[in-house]
Amino acid sequence: WLFQSDYFWESIRSARNKRLYDSDWTQLPDSPLTSEQKQEWTAYRQQLREVPETNAGVTIDSAIIWPEKPPTPRN
Repeated sequence: WLFQSDYFWESIRSARNKRLYDSDWTQLPDSPLTSEQKQEWTAYRQQLREVPETNAGVTIDSAIIWPEKPPTPRN
């Protein structure tokens, strides 16, 4: 078995980008979030961007440590 770093991180970045995309609505001016909630989501999104750096030594996807998503407001 030969670890393919480029393919591995491409897959992780793709999963990360999906999480960012799914949370884009939290940054819109008309989102239903309070200022505090928006800050939580902003921090979460920054942590997502840092996933490759914070998991630099990882070689298996199940070992990736993903940040915890803030609660979604209920209507």
